Amino acid sequence: LSTMEKIQNMINASEDDLASSQPPIRARGMVSLGRLARGYLGLLGPNQQKPNLVVELESETLNQDATDTFVEEVIRLSMKALLDEESYVYLAAVQTIVAIGDLQPRKVLPVLADVVARGKVNFKKSAEMTCSDEQRVKVAEALMFIIRRRATPDEYLEKLTNLMAFGSREKIGIPSN
Repeated sequence: LSTMEKIQNMINASEDDLASSQPPIRARGMVSLGRLARGYLGLLGPNQQKPNLVVELESETLNQDATDTFVEEVIRLSMKALLDEESYVYLAAVQTIVAIGDLQPRKVLPVLADVVARGKVNFKKSAEMTCSDEQRVKVAEALMFIIRRRATPDEYLEKLTNLMAFGSREKIGIPSN
């Protein structure tokens, strides 16, 4: 199997787990996604040892479309898990969002800021998701974890500030970069 096929199989297995009626199975799905996002399974880098606290995905490991799909799927499934009533499921979802934010901050931080500001997630490959206030609070928690762990939000500061203050760039009439 190719790297992308292995990743897709893990995403599919996690989605199946999240559909379970049993909370421990749902939690397992989120924990598996979190491990995948952290690269513990050897899928994200052939020479990668146990990753540091913050590791960005190497661009040559997966092509851009595969990386975008991976990030989108992890965020989509994590957002669904944030609605779970079991704390160990939604807390695993928060940690999974943090892990994918560490891995791909340029893609994830603006998405999370947009969720907090507008309550919506726009996906390229699936429908827009409207988030509850409860999800927005949990996403804000994940966003704060990512910003604190990175300790250098300077390159994202303007974009995050604008998104948090005004919502999406389209909403206030500013063209996308």
